[in-house]
Order: sequence, then C-alpha cells, then structure tokens
Amino acid sequence: MAPLIATDCTSDCAPSSGYFSVGWNRFDFVLVCTALIDDLAADLTAYLPVPPFLLRVLRLLRIVRILRILKGVKGLRDLVTTIILSLPPVFNVCSLLALVMFIYAVLGMHLFATLVLQDNVESHANFQTVGNGMLLIATDCN
Repeated sequence: MAPLIATDCTSDCAPSSGYFSVGWNRFDFVLVCTALIDDLAADLTAYLPVPPFLLRVLRLLRIVRILRILKGVKGLRDLVTTIILSLPPVFNVCSLLALVMFIYAVLGMHLFATLVLQDNVESHANFQTVGNGMLLIATDCN
C-alpha cells in the first residue's frame, strides 16, 4: 500500500500541479503521512519521539474531512446547522429529566431505604443510595 500512496503522491503532489495550494489537500497529505508513520510505528517504536498512541489519536482527525462535504451541499449544511442549534434545548430537556429522576430517587430513598434485601430488592436494585435509586428508576421505567 505504501508504494501505491508514494506513486500517487509523486504524481499529484508535484510543485507544478498546485496540489499544496489548497488547504484541504495539505490536510489530507498530513493525515496520509500520519497514517503511514502509524503503520510503521510498530517497528520503529524505539526511534519515535512520540508514543504510537498519539499517532492513532491523530488519525481520528480524518473525521474532520467530512466538513469538506458541507461546503458544497447546501441542504446538508442546513441540516447540520439545525442539529447544532437544537443541541442546547435538548440539553435543557435532559437536565430537566435528570432533575425529576433525582427528586424521585430521593423520595424513594426516604420511603424505601429500610427495606431488607430480598429476591426483588437486591444489592443493585434498591433505594439505599441516590445513585442506586436513579439507576433503578432509569432501568425500570417500562
């Protein structure tokens, strides 16, 4: 695979082709070089100045390449903008739900904390602590 990438790089990345004049192309080139170094890192761990784990984390930046698509497709850009703008209200609803669950867990603790553990009331499904109460409410809502 490395010879294929090297051949493609030498043909497309020639100074006269203008490949590096586009920012996204430079970004792709850095990602490909990072991936190649990561593939070779298993053999060269003693010579690398950074741990191989860091190179794998840098490969996650490939996700950013999806943003290039948003530049050309207006409908997809509008959809992503709508999703981003709807995140704060979704966070507010989740916070309200967590508050209600907390209130019911405290109420359950007040009413049922002294129950003896049995078959249905076990060490994980009880109201002895707030955390156990919230887990019980979250899992037994059906």
